[in-house]
Amino acid sequence: MRSLLVIFSFVALSSHAQERTIVYCLPGQGSDRRIFDSLVFDHRYDIRFIEYGTPPADASMASFARDLAARIDTTKEFILLGVSLGGMIHCFSVSLSSVI
Repeated sequence: MRSLLVIFSFVALSSHAQERTIVYCLPGQGSDRRIFDSLVFDHRYDIRFIEYGTPPADASMASFARDLAARIDTTKEFILLGVSLGGMIHCFSVSLSSVI
């Protein structure tokens, strides 16, 4: 039996009633977007995947989170959904609120 720990948080930076909220999905280090295949999202959400490779050996969590946060459109309402390392990156990104 497989178990899956999903670390997620809702982060809404603006309110655009007519636009769909973007959900950025960050898979874990050893996985890819398929880890989210069993999730069913409502039509009100625009699902986007942020995939990444192995962080450089000299990269800090802060610098890696900054690099990934640059892929987020902060002009629109969004949600971050991260699994494993993706969840830790998400949590660290939120702590760097000036980045996102």
